[in-house]
Amino acid sequence: MSCDLLSAGVAGGVAQRWRQAGKPSWTLDETVRIAIHVDAQLCQGIGDWGTKPPHKTKFHEAALRGDYSYMCKWVRSCSFCWL
Repeated sequence: MSCDLLSAGVAGGVAQRWRQAGKPSWTLDETVRIAIHVDAQLCQGIGDWGTKPPHKTKFHEAALRGDYSYMCKWVRSCSFCWL
């Protein structure tokens, strides 16, 4: 994912937070933490899911299970430019 592209959902929300924070060098752990927070906000109707409801995403299901390994793999698959 290019850091300049906008997308809906968790990845887009994480990238938006990164830009709003001044484009810091977040670690994998920080990025996962932000993604969990963005997912929680989207589940509360704060943000834009686009066409996918929150309960249908694999990231959301992993967050509910506390599956840190999956969430790390998911974050890496987004190819965020700061990682």
